[in-house]
This record gives sequence, C-alpha cells and structure tokens, in this order.
Amino acid sequence: FWGFARVTSTNGKALAVVVTQEEDKAGASDYNAFYAGARTVYLPSLMREWYNWSSSFTVQNLGDQPTYVDVVYYGENGSGYRCRLSNLGAGTSCLVTQDGYVSGCTAEAIPLGIPLEPCAVPEGWHGTAILQSNGQPIAAVVNQQLWDWPPGSGSNSAQSYSGFLGGGSTLYGPLAGRRGASGGFYFDSCSDVQNVGASTTDITSAYFYRSGGQVPNAGRSERNVLPGAVAMFYVPAESQGDFLGSVRITCSNSVPIAGIHNVARLKNSAGDPTPGDFAASYNLVQR
Repeated sequence: FWGFARVTSTNGKALAVVVTQEEDKAGASDYNAFYAGARTVYLPSLMREWYNWSSSFTVQNLGDQPTYVDVVYYGENGSGYRCRLSNLGAGTSCLVTQDGYVSGCTAEAIPLGIPLEPCAVPEGWHGTAILQSNGQPIAAVVNQQLWDWPPGSGSNSAQSYSGFLGGGSTLYGPLAGRRGASGGFYFDSCSDVQNVGASTTDITSAYFYRSGGQVPNAGRSERNVLPGAVAMFYVPAESQGDFLGSVRITCSNSVPIAGIHNVARLKNSAGDPTPGDFAASYNLVQR
C-alpha cells in the first residue's frame, strides 16, 4: 500500500498528528500532519544527487474537485525549471522524485531553462520549489535520503519535513550547533531558508548558547535572495568556535521567509563522516 490517510476526531476535539516513515536501508523519519491546506505550498530544500543526497515530494489535493499543480524549481542561483502535475483527483496524492519519476498523476514539462524530463532537475542540483494549484487546497511533504556516505561505507540516512503554507519575517530553531557535544556524540547543523515573498531580501543567521547569550563571530548574511530562491547557512563554516545551542534567522524589509534546519549526529569530534552517523530535519518556527 502507498497512499494517504485522513485522521478525524469523533467528538470535535483538536488533534496533533506526527507521521513516522521507515525505509529498510535509509532508516526512519517523521513529519507533521496538516490540519489545512493552501493553494500555494513552499518547499525550501530539495536536491538530486547533491553530496549523495536526493529527495522527493508528495503533494495531496485536499479539495473536493480535481486539480492540477504547477511546480517551479529554483536553484541556488535562482534559475528555474517548471512542470505541471495534472489529473490530481480530490483527496488523492502524487509522488515526484527530483530525477523525474512521477506516480499518482500526470507530469507535463513547461520548459524554463534547460529542457529535462518532466519535473526533473539536473544531477548535482540543490534548491527549492513552489507548488501552486489551480484552485483546490493542497499540502505536501518532502522526503530526503542520503546514500552511501561516506563513499563506500554503505551508510544511509533519511529525513523529512512538512511543506510550508506561508512564511514569517523571523525564524527560530531550538537545536543548532558546530561540533556541539552531547551524550557522547557531536552535532553539526545547517539551515535551508526560502524567500517566499514577492521581492528580493537579505537573510541573516545568528546563533545562541544553551546557557544564554549570542555566539560571537558566528552567523552571516546572504544578500539579495531572489523570490523563491534558497539561502543555505552551514553552521560549521559560520562559527569559529564549537557550540550546541539555537539559531535565529531574520530578513530585511519584512519579506516572508520559511525554512528547515538539518542536524547531523556524528561520532567523530572533528566532524568527519563515519558509518553510523545519521541526520534529521525539522521545520523552523515562524514569527
């Protein structure tokens, strides 16, 4: 079985739902269920064979009528690829991998840039996507998998996140670090942040210790991030010292942004990957 589920309360009480997925080789990952959808969904982190990471997204039509969904991919430099997902029935879902495999709907190419297979991006690509329906509310989740890293080790990992229905001017992440030590392991992390507004913005990261106070000589600004595009903040490259704490990301001109934070649990204190390491991601909190 592959498909979707709807969870309802029998007495009108509010529910909170987390979905856990398990894959034999890559491991388990979680994402938050949706209580509503929107005509536009933002996906701030997608990739195809990017440092051995690849991704897919699954989009669901939450409406009561069939719909189609236009997909626009934005690379790190803002360039894009387009496709259309047609014949998405009421309540049904469609799986799209970034190498062009589509199941559950029909994919049509809308060339923008280099023509590829419908809904595919080039190998080595990393970026974002915006999904927009022609009228029905939709929701989407992203699954990311790391294969054979470090090369030859056979070590795999998986992580997931829920697509965003909008953004905020400030994002918060309660767990971030550079070689942050805890429980005999070390934690590195990074953020993928998407400009979900209609104008260019500057996006800035700042980091904080668990004990309070801002981490000195850490953080940076990504200037002139185009609408739809991604800014990536890799903590080990932004901090001169080791720490385990939190992250705050802001933007200029109150342009809405949305993003995820990725955390790697490492056995090596130098940050070098070893078999048995794994990663997880979570949605940054919007304010």
